[in-house]
Amino acid sequence: RQVGNINGCINGNDGVIGWNNNTSCSTFTATKTFTAKAGTPVMMVQDSKDAYMHIICIGQNSVCGVNVNPQNENNYKVWCEVLDAMQNFVNVPVIILSLLDGQTNYDTTVDLYAQKKYGSRYICSRQELCKYGLSIVGLSPTDEDNTAISNGKIPPALFSDNVHLNASGYTAWANIIYKHIKGLGLF
Repeated sequence: RQVGNINGCINGNDGVIGWNNNTSCSTFTATKTFTAKAGTPVMMVQDSKDAYMHIICIGQNSVCGVNVNPQNENNYKVWCEVLDAMQNFVNVPVIILSLLDGQTNYDTTVDLYAQKKYGSRYICSRQELCKYGLSIVGLSPTDEDNTAISNGKIPPALFSDNVHLNASGYTAWANIIYKHIKGLGLF
């Protein structure tokens, strides 16, 4: 929605992923006709044949009809099922990023579950941004930032609104991802 149409595939069928403002839903226009079961995960790719690795980050608006702001076990299990389906389509290392959810009450059970399931391939982004985000980009915490950090939340200085990071937040996040991948010896 924010970047416009991009190339993608469903179960190996190429097409274009877009956004329908009238229905507030993603769209998929296949290059060739095919049939897919409702709820089949869509994998967005940019010439994945030559990909070195995939970094998967699923938002929390809705995945397969489930709000994945994980407040119960079924929600985060569906979230992990979607991640599993996405990584099964590629034959390269896969890194999985946690939900950010920095401004609301956050159930850390999803992180514990995903860390156990995915091990070192899982990056707890929210936790890392909370601890290191401001220092990575050279920002001094405000009183509001300190309050958020003491509550285990991402500092507001890294958000453009209550959901999306700002330029400093994305810069800090990219550095966290880079250091994690480098630590795994993947490059």
